[in-house]
Amino acid sequence: RVDKALRLLDRQDPQECKLALMAFLKVCSEHSEYDKKPKFTARHMAGVRKNYACDPIPIDGGQAQLFRARDKSTGSVVALKKLRTPLERRVARMRREIEVGLFLSGHPHAMPILDHAPDHSWFVMPYAQGTALDYRDDLRNDDALALLLQSVCSALEVAHEKGYVHRDIKPANILLLDGRWVVADWGIVRRPRGMTTDPQRTRMGVALGSAGFAAPELEDDAHSAGPQADIYSLGQFVGWAITGKRPRANIPLLPESGAWRAVVETATRDDPAMRPESVTEFLEIVTRETQVPIRSTSGSRVPAAE
Repeated sequence: RVDKALRLLDRQDPQECKLALMAFLKVCSEHSEYDKKPKFTARHMAGVRKNYACDPIPIDGGQAQLFRARDKSTGSVVALKKLRTPLERRVARMRREIEVGLFLSGHPHAMPILDHAPDHSWFVMPYAQGTALDYRDDLRNDDALALLLQSVCSALEVAHEKGYVHRDIKPANILLLDGRWVVADWGIVRRPRGMTTDPQRTRMGVALGSAGFAAPELEDDAHSAGPQADIYSLGQFVGWAITGKRPRANIPLLPESGAWRAVVETATRDDPAMRPESVTEFLEIVTRETQVPIRSTSGSRVPAAE
Protein backbone atom coordinates (compact mmCIF):
# COMPACT_ATOMS: atom_id res chain seq x y z
CA ARG A 1 0.00 0.00 0.00
CA VAL A 2 2.95 2.32 0.53
CA ASP A 3 4.08 1.67 -3.06
CA LYS A 4 0.57 2.45 -4.28
CA ALA A 5 0.53 5.70 -2.28
CA LEU A 6 3.86 6.75 -3.73
CA ARG A 7 2.68 5.98 -7.28
CA LEU A 8 -0.44 8.06 -6.70
CA LEU A 9 1.67 10.87 -5.34
CA ASP A 10 3.83 10.76 -8.47
CA ARG A 11 0.63 11.20 -10.50
CA GLN A 12 -0.18 14.21 -8.32
CA ASP A 13 -3.45 12.75 -7.08
CA PRO A 14 -3.35 13.94 -3.44
CA GLN A 15 -6.88 12.82 -2.52
CA GLU A 16 -6.37 9.21 -3.61
CA CYS A 17 -2.90 9.27 -2.02
CA LYS A 18 -4.37 10.45 1.26
CA LEU A 19 -6.96 7.66 1.24
CA ALA A 20 -4.31 5.03 0.52
CA LEU A 21 -2.07 6.29 3.32
CA MET A 22 -4.98 6.34 5.76
CA ALA A 23 -5.74 2.73 4.88
CA PHE A 24 -2.10 1.80 5.39
CA LEU A 25 -1.97 3.47 8.81
CA LYS A 26 -5.17 1.68 9.84
CA VAL A 27 -3.56 -1.67 9.01
CA CYS A 28 -0.45 -0.69 11.00
CA SER A 29 -2.48 0.30 14.03
CA GLU A 30 -4.11 -3.13 14.07
CA HIS A 31 -0.75 -4.85 14.60
CA SER A 32 0.57 -4.80 18.17
CA GLU A 33 4.21 -4.96 17.04
CA TYR A 34 3.80 -1.59 15.35
CA ASP A 35 2.95 0.07 18.67
CA LYS A 36 6.07 -1.35 20.32
CA LYS A 37 8.44 0.37 17.91
CA PRO A 38 9.58 4.01 18.08
CA LYS A 39 7.27 6.18 16.02
CA PHE A 40 9.45 8.23 13.70
CA THR A 41 7.97 11.42 12.34
CA ALA A 42 7.61 11.14 8.58
CA ARG A 43 9.31 13.91 6.63
CA HIS A 44 10.81 14.27 3.16
CA MET A 45 14.59 13.91 3.32
CA ALA A 46 16.56 14.18 0.12
CA GLY A 47 19.89 13.13 1.66
CA VAL A 48 21.79 15.10 -1.00
CA ARG A 49 24.83 16.95 0.34
CA LYS A 50 25.03 19.43 -2.55
CA ASN A 51 21.63 20.84 -1.53
CA TYR A 52 23.46 22.75 1.21
CA ALA A 53 26.06 25.49 0.89
CA CYS A 54 28.34 25.52 3.95
CA ASP A 55 30.39 28.42 5.24
CA PRO A 56 34.10 27.77 4.64
CA ILE A 57 35.02 27.75 8.34
CA PRO A 58 33.27 25.41 10.80
CA ILE A 59 31.55 26.80 13.90
CA ASP A 60 32.83 23.93 15.99
CA GLY A 61 34.60 20.70 15.42
CA GLY A 62 35.93 17.55 16.98
CA GLN A 63 35.41 14.16 15.37
CA ALA A 64 32.55 15.91 13.57
CA GLN A 65 32.52 19.46 12.26
CA LEU A 66 29.56 21.81 12.59
CA PHE A 67 28.94 24.32 9.81
CA ARG A 68 26.56 27.20 9.33
CA ALA A 69 24.91 26.37 6.01
CA ARG A 70 22.20 27.52 3.62
CA ASP A 71 19.49 25.27 2.26
CA LYS A 72 19.64 26.07 -1.45
CA SER A 73 16.02 25.07 -2.03
CA THR A 74 14.55 27.41 0.61
CA GLY A 75 17.33 29.88 1.36
CA SER A 76 16.96 29.18 5.10
CA VAL A 77 19.98 29.07 7.39
CA VAL A 78 20.62 25.65 8.93
CA ALA A 79 23.39 23.82 10.76
CA LEU A 80 25.15 20.93 9.02
CA LYS A 81 27.16 18.45 11.06
CA LYS A 82 29.51 16.13 9.21
CA LEU A 83 32.18 13.65 10.12
CA ARG A 84 35.80 14.57 9.44
CA THR A 85 36.56 10.95 8.58
CA PRO A 86 33.75 8.39 8.11
CA LEU A 87 35.32 5.68 10.26
CA GLU A 88 32.95 2.86 11.24
CA ARG A 89 32.82 3.74 14.94
CA ARG A 90 32.18 7.44 14.22
CA VAL A 91 29.49 6.65 11.66
CA ALA A 92 27.80 4.40 14.23
CA ARG A 93 27.74 7.28 16.73
CA MET A 94 26.27 9.68 14.19
CA ARG A 95 23.71 7.04 13.17
CA ARG A 96 22.57 6.92 16.80
CA GLU A 97 22.38 10.69 16.99
CA ILE A 98 20.21 10.75 13.87
CA GLU A 99 18.10 7.85 15.17
CA VAL A 100 17.20 9.59 18.42
CA GLY A 101 16.70 12.93 16.68
CA LEU A 102 14.16 11.33 14.36
CA PHE A 103 12.48 9.48 17.21
CA LEU A 104 12.01 12.74 19.13
CA SER A 105 11.01 14.77 16.07
CA GLY A 106 8.04 16.92 16.94
CA HIS A 107 8.98 17.25 20.60
CA PRO A 108 9.31 20.98 21.36
CA HIS A 109 12.44 20.49 23.46
CA ALA A 110 14.44 18.12 21.27
CA MET A 111 16.64 19.28 18.40
CA PRO A 112 14.99 17.96 15.22
CA ILE A 113 16.78 16.34 12.27
CA LEU A 114 15.85 18.01 8.99
CA ASP A 115 17.87 15.88 6.59
CA HIS A 116 20.68 13.35 6.66
CA ALA A 117 23.01 11.34 4.46
CA PRO A 118 21.95 7.81 3.55
CA ASP A 119 25.30 6.61 4.95
CA HIS A 120 24.87 8.69 8.15
CA SER A 121 28.05 10.71 7.54
CA TRP A 122 26.25 14.07 7.91
CA PHE A 123 22.93 15.54 8.97
CA VAL A 124 21.13 18.87 9.01
CA MET A 125 19.33 20.56 11.89
CA PRO A 126 17.91 24.04 12.53
CA TYR A 127 20.38 26.79 13.31
CA ALA A 128 20.17 27.62 17.02
CA GLN A 129 20.52 31.00 18.71
CA GLY A 130 23.17 29.72 21.09
CA THR A 131 23.85 27.27 23.90
CA ALA A 132 23.38 27.45 27.64
CA LEU A 133 27.00 28.64 27.77
CA ASP A 134 25.85 31.91 26.19
CA TYR A 135 23.11 32.40 28.79
CA ARG A 136 24.89 31.44 32.00
CA ASP A 137 24.31 34.83 33.65
CA ASP A 138 20.57 34.63 32.91
CA LEU A 139 20.40 31.14 34.40
CA ARG A 140 21.33 32.42 37.85
CA ASN A 141 17.69 33.53 38.03
CA ASP A 142 15.61 30.81 39.71
CA ASP A 143 12.72 31.02 37.24
CA ALA A 144 15.02 30.95 34.22
CA LEU A 145 16.98 27.96 35.49
CA ALA A 146 13.83 26.08 36.46
CA LEU A 147 12.34 26.69 33.01
CA LEU A 148 15.45 25.25 31.35
CA LEU A 149 15.40 22.19 33.59
CA GLN A 150 11.71 21.60 32.93
CA SER A 151 12.32 21.87 29.19
CA VAL A 152 15.28 19.50 29.18
CA CYS A 153 13.53 17.01 31.47
CA SER A 154 10.47 16.92 29.23
CA ALA A 155 12.63 15.64 26.36
CA LEU A 156 14.66 13.30 28.56
CA GLU A 157 11.47 11.82 30.01
CA VAL A 158 10.33 10.65 26.57
CA ALA A 159 13.79 9.30 25.74
CA HIS A 160 14.14 7.52 29.09
CA GLU A 161 10.73 5.88 28.75
CA LYS A 162 11.93 4.24 25.52
CA GLY A 163 15.24 3.20 27.05
CA TYR A 164 17.53 5.91 25.69
CA VAL A 165 20.03 7.58 28.05
CA HIS A 166 21.78 10.72 26.75
CA ARG A 167 25.02 10.30 28.77
CA ASP A 168 26.38 13.74 27.77
CA ILE A 169 24.13 16.41 29.26
CA LYS A 170 26.18 19.60 29.58
CA PRO A 171 25.79 23.33 28.77
CA ALA A 172 27.10 22.97 25.21
CA ASN A 173 24.43 20.35 24.40
CA ILE A 174 21.48 22.42 25.58
CA LEU A 175 20.61 24.89 22.83
CA LEU A 176 18.23 27.80 22.46
CA LEU A 177 16.12 27.33 19.32
CA ASP A 178 13.35 29.76 18.38
CA GLY A 179 13.13 30.93 21.98
CA ARG A 180 12.92 27.50 23.61
CA TRP A 181 15.51 25.18 25.14
CA VAL A 182 16.23 21.95 23.25
CA VAL A 183 18.42 18.93 23.97
CA ALA A 184 20.97 18.13 21.25
CA ASP A 185 23.95 15.88 20.50
CA TRP A 186 22.85 12.31 21.23
CA GLY A 187 26.08 10.93 19.76
CA ILE A 188 27.01 8.82 22.80
CA VAL A 189 23.45 7.86 23.70
CA ARG A 190 22.86 4.47 25.28
CA ARG A 191 20.25 2.72 23.20
CA PRO A 192 17.39 0.64 24.65
CA ARG A 193 18.32 -2.79 25.95
CA GLY A 194 18.60 -5.30 23.13
CA MET A 195 19.25 -2.66 20.44
CA THR A 196 23.04 -2.49 20.85
CA THR A 197 24.64 -3.57 17.58
CA ASP A 198 28.23 -3.74 18.87
CA PRO A 199 28.73 -4.44 22.60
CA GLN A 200 32.43 -3.51 22.26
CA ARG A 201 31.58 0.03 21.19
CA THR A 202 31.10 0.99 24.85
CA ARG A 203 33.73 -0.97 26.77
CA MET A 204 34.01 -1.70 30.48
CA GLY A 205 36.57 0.58 32.11
CA VAL A 206 36.52 3.16 29.30
CA ALA A 207 35.26 6.57 30.43
CA LEU A 208 32.40 8.16 28.52
CA GLY A 209 30.88 11.63 28.64
CA SER A 210 32.32 15.05 29.49
CA ALA A 211 34.59 15.33 32.52
CA GLY A 212 32.87 17.04 35.42
CA PHE A 213 29.37 16.59 34.06
CA ALA A 214 29.59 12.82 33.52
CA ALA A 215 28.28 10.57 36.28
CA PRO A 216 30.87 8.38 38.07
CA GLU A 217 29.38 5.18 36.64
CA LEU A 218 30.21 6.38 33.11
CA GLU A 219 33.88 5.82 33.94
CA ASP A 220 33.52 2.11 34.67
CA ASP A 221 30.41 0.67 33.03
CA ALA A 222 28.81 3.26 30.77
CA HIS A 223 26.80 0.61 28.96
CA SER A 224 24.81 -0.18 32.12
CA ALA A 225 24.12 3.48 32.95
CA GLY A 226 20.47 4.38 33.46
CA PRO A 227 18.48 7.64 33.65
CA GLN A 228 20.23 8.47 36.93
CA ALA A 229 23.38 9.21 34.89
CA ASP A 230 21.53 12.04 33.14
CA ILE A 231 20.14 13.23 36.48
CA TYR A 232 23.69 13.46 37.86
CA SER A 233 24.63 15.62 34.86
CA LEU A 234 21.62 17.85 35.48
CA GLY A 235 22.79 18.31 39.07
CA GLN A 236 26.26 19.34 37.90
CA PHE A 237 24.64 21.62 35.34
CA VAL A 238 22.77 23.39 38.16
CA GLY A 239 26.01 23.74 40.11
CA TRP A 240 27.69 25.25 37.04
CA ALA A 241 24.81 27.67 36.43
CA ILE A 242 24.71 28.91 40.04
CA THR A 243 28.45 29.09 40.79
CA GLY A 244 29.84 29.89 37.35
CA LYS A 245 32.53 27.25 37.89
CA ARG A 246 33.23 24.19 35.78
CA PRO A 247 32.67 20.98 37.77
CA ARG A 248 35.48 18.54 38.42
CA ALA A 249 35.20 14.83 37.77
CA ASN A 250 33.19 12.93 40.41
CA ILE A 251 33.00 15.94 42.76
CA PRO A 252 29.54 17.49 43.21
CA LEU A 253 29.64 21.21 42.40
CA LEU A 254 27.62 22.39 45.39
CA PRO A 255 26.54 26.03 45.65
CA GLU A 256 27.76 27.51 48.94
CA SER A 257 24.20 28.13 50.12
CA GLY A 258 20.64 28.60 48.93
CA ALA A 259 17.84 26.35 47.75
CA TRP A 260 19.77 24.92 44.80
CA ARG A 261 22.40 23.37 47.06
CA ALA A 262 20.00 20.63 48.17
CA VAL A 263 19.00 19.99 44.54
CA VAL A 264 22.61 19.46 43.48
CA GLU A 265 23.42 17.41 46.56
CA THR A 266 20.52 15.01 45.91
CA ALA A 267 21.11 14.66 42.16
CA THR A 268 24.87 14.05 42.38
CA ARG A 269 25.09 11.31 44.97
CA ASP A 270 27.82 8.84 44.09
CA ASP A 271 25.51 5.83 44.22
CA PRO A 272 22.97 6.01 41.33
CA ALA A 273 20.40 4.21 43.50
CA MET A 274 20.46 7.14 45.93
CA ARG A 275 19.61 9.72 43.27
CA PRO A 276 16.09 10.53 42.04
CA GLU A 277 14.78 7.60 40.02
CA SER A 278 13.39 9.74 37.22
CA VAL A 279 13.51 13.26 35.82
CA THR A 280 9.95 13.69 37.11
CA GLU A 281 11.15 13.03 40.65
CA PHE A 282 14.11 15.36 40.04
CA LEU A 283 11.74 18.18 39.04
CA GLU A 284 9.64 17.56 42.12
CA ILE A 285 12.75 18.11 44.24
CA VAL A 286 13.51 21.30 42.31
CA THR A 287 10.00 22.57 43.03
CA ARG A 288 10.10 21.58 46.69
CA GLU A 289 13.48 23.20 47.36
CA THR A 290 13.14 26.35 45.22
CA GLN A 291 9.38 26.93 45.46
CA VAL A 292 9.36 27.50 41.69
CA PRO A 293 6.27 25.63 40.39
CA ILE A 294 6.45 23.10 37.57
CA ARG A 295 4.59 24.47 34.58
CA SER A 296 3.98 23.59 30.95
CA THR A 297 6.97 24.47 28.78
CA SER A 298 5.24 24.12 25.40
CA GLY A 299 4.47 27.81 25.04
CA SER A 300 7.34 29.24 27.07
CA ARG A 301 9.87 31.43 25.35
CA VAL A 302 13.29 32.62 26.47
CA PRO A 303 14.35 36.20 25.67
CA ALA A 304 17.08 36.42 23.06
CA ALA A 305 20.54 37.40 24.23
CA GLU A 306 21.36 41.05 23.73
